[in-house]
Amino acid sequence: MKSVIAMLCASAALVAPAFGDITKETVVTADLYYDHTLLSTPEGAAETFEALVDQAKEYCRVELYGYNRTDRSCVAEMTTDAVEQINSPMLTAVYEGTTLPITLASK
Repeated sequence: MKSVIAMLCASAALVAPAFGDITKETVVTADLYYDHTLLSTPEGAAETFEALVDQAKEYCRVELYGYNRTDRSCVAEMTTDAVEQINSPMLTAVYEGTTLPITLASK
């Protein structure tokens, strides 16, 4: 069963006109979808996390000088907020594993 969470994120696109730097900030509103039944296994949580990141990347695209780019800070903020709202231990573990250094277990 698909579940949805509503996200709100501020996206800043840096524009450098001839007379100096101006920061233009846009508020991004998004509905991110996930299958809560996948959150019971590490593999499903990893799949869910990747789906959330992919959706955030789509919503956090900005056009800059005629090129589409992804605002990484928007993606990071939206993904963090999604993981916090979903509040699943497995999903949180996957999220933390992507942002923290990997420690290998020894025998």
